[in-house]
Amino acid sequence: MSAALAPRAEPRSRPKVLVLFPYGWSIRNYLRTPFLDKLSEGCLVTAALRVCEEPLLAEFASRSAQVVRLPPGDVGRGAHLMEVLMNLAHEHRRPQQVLRERRARLLGAGPLSRRLGLSLLDGAGWLVSRTAFRAGDRLESWLALRSLRGTDAQRLLDETRPDVVFSTAPSLPSDTAVARLARARGTPTAAAVLSWDNLSSKTRMAVTFDRYFVWSEAMARDLLAYYPAVDRRRIAITGTPQFDDHPAAEGLSREELCAALGLDPARPIVAYTSSTARLLPGEEWIVQQLADAIDAGRIPGAPQVLVRLHPYDEGARFSELARRGVRVVRPWAFHAADPSWSNPSARDMQIMRATLRHTAVNVNFFSTMTLDFARVDRPVVNLAIETPASRAAGIDVAAFYRYQHYQPVLEERAMRLVHSIDQLCDAISLYLRDPSLDGAGRKRLVERLCGPGDGCAAERIAGELFDLARARAGRR
Repeated sequence: MSAALAPRAEPRSRPKVLVLFPYGWSIRNYLRTPFLDKLSEGCLVTAALRVCEEPLLAEFASRSAQVVRLPPGDVGRGAHLMEVLMNLAHEHRRPQQVLRERRARLLGAGPLSRRLGLSLLDGAGWLVSRTAFRAGDRLESWLALRSLRGTDAQRLLDETRPDVVFSTAPSLPSDTAVARLARARGTPTAAAVLSWDNLSSKTRMAVTFDRYFVWSEAMARDLLAYYPAVDRRRIAITGTPQFDDHPAAEGLSREELCAALGLDPARPIVAYTSSTARLLPGEEWIVQQLADAIDAGRIPGAPQVLVRLHPYDEGARFSELARRGVRVVRPWAFHAADPSWSNPSARDMQIMRATLRHTAVNVNFFSTMTLDFARVDRPVVNLAIETPASRAAGIDVAAFYRYQHYQPVLEERAMRLVHSIDQLCDAISLYLRDPSLDGAGRKRLVERLCGPGDGCAAERIAGELFDLARARAGRR
């Protein structure tokens, strides 16, 4: 762990850290934790927010952080085309069957002119991946830096003059633009890899950072595998702020949670944490079948179903279920004009932690919530059930469980994977009778993927940033 932060110094002598907040997960991990308080002990902190709303501005100010607007980071047409090419080349370097299938669907969709253009670009990406990846990376960086001259991203750095830039979502264009410009002027950069699937299944990180924060040794190995140019000495295993408060005993009681969500404290809670309509269309059909099975007495204990929506899902597809008594809740509100921006409140996080602790069984489709519930030793059922809508859309639901990042869940036997409604009912019934089932697998999974379990990830990351900033300020 990094050294403890120094006592609060005079503002003039304190190093400056610019923290990028491009969307709601950044708010959850770095505002709703001790991160800012810890970092502000030794540094002047500027928070760059994509949406600057008044209550949020006041809250950051109360946590000793100046607030500025984070620009979108858009680049010119040529730079964007090169970025797409390099993203394809990146996928060709470490091919996964499921990513090949996803790319094939992309290349086969839309009008002929679009399909031909993407096919040519994909072929060029394959060639670059085999012959000139580093040269392509340098060309992309050169084009992007040219197009970013004189933009709001450059003005942000000119005005804040940070000693360190910290990206909380290093694959997003806004973070990429600021980090790229910072590196070009010699300012140290750091990035937290947001989640376990980001390295293998999400958009490529187009910038090399001076410091990487990952959850676990397993994620460190993934980072080195997918980004061979990264020096292992640049990687710090910190855990994730996402899990810091999960096992805490304090929080809402079962009665308080049920009062907040309109649930019956006398009945077991089956928490169905939903996906999005794009990934699993017709998901409401599964919940309907589950509710029917409970009404028919096929699952013991008369459990109640709580549908906790995906943060990007406004939930209209579950409205019929809500009318029949299934409780449907949003985890937090999101911005009407921009669903990827949200502000999870302290109350939202309190309810989330209580939901984890007081749920009897979690049901989800291919979700990080598997780890959230495993972290507090709650049984999990994963769905590989086709719905009428998923069949009509030609989606192979079971294919998602072949994604690279999800293999440890299967290997550690940390949950039950079900392919039918009957199997779903049986798995929930088993867990309700004996919640300890698969507990050893859940423990192995947490130890393998989640990193340090001391609840200090946010403070650990703050310490790492302070060390970087102090070293940079000492050289000025």
